[in-house]
Amino acid sequence: MAFRRVVISGEKVDDTKKNLDDFLSNKVFKTNYPDLQVKVVVSPVKKDTIVVDVNGEGADTVAKKVKDIGQKYKMKAVIKLEKPMSAVNETKLTNILKDILKK
Repeated sequence: MAFRRVVISGEKVDDTKKNLDDFLSNKVFKTNYPDLQVKVVVSPVKKDTIVVDVNGEGADTVAKKVKDIGQKYKMKAVIKLEKPMSAVNETKLTNILKDILKK
């Protein structure tokens, strides 16, 4: 399973977000990528930045399409291959530390 993060920044945030929402809610898109998880967030800190997390089968292709939508509006778009952040369970962390201390 692939994960891609697309960071889009520039002046036309509203137009780009509307176009992204239309693309991601399209019936053909949902048919082609039924198990894909997509999250679109306008950065609360930088109001000129949109972050799109794409996770699942076909993430690479969808990330390229999202990047193209951003570039259509003369926005800077970058695809990052980093892993999504996950919460660490305290008991899991404790067990790992116990295993390390046993050695």
